[in-house]
Amino acid sequence: MSKERRRRPAVSHPATVRGSGEQSAGFSLVEALVATFILTLVALSLAQLIGIGMLSNKTALDLTQATSLSGAKLEQLRNADYSSLVAGGSLVTSDVGYFDLVDTDGDGNSDYVRRWSITDQPGGKLVQVQVTSNTAAIGAAKSATMATVVSSR
Repeated sequence: MSKERRRRPAVSHPATVRGSGEQSAGFSLVEALVATFILTLVALSLAQLIGIGMLSNKTALDLTQATSLSGAKLEQLRNADYSSLVAGGSLVTSDVGYFDLVDTDGDGNSDYVRRWSITDQPGGKLVQVQVTSNTAAIGAAKSATMATVVSSR
């Protein structure tokens, strides 16, 4: 019986594995740093978008609540007895009897200032209601104004 001779696989030295014309399969340090920099810029941009979205959401909430509160007060004044609608008030200043403070979240702080004015005119009384947000937000205070004419019944 003849013995088969096993051949050893040829072992190459590490210096000869990569030839001068071959490229490496990994990333260089510079490529990794550039990729990290680009990823950081994208993440910062997304963070700014999240902040802008939150501010827009808060503005929309303030305007929605101001409009709702304005409409509610306008309906209350429209349904009041005509003789109880005494001319006076201002949408700019808080005149006694023609404004109130509204706490919508129940924390004890007023979130909105609601002012109304009543003006006598031919054919009825002009009723105007303005609600302005007290909450601190970037930009001008958010407000909603509504008006109607109430005539005697």
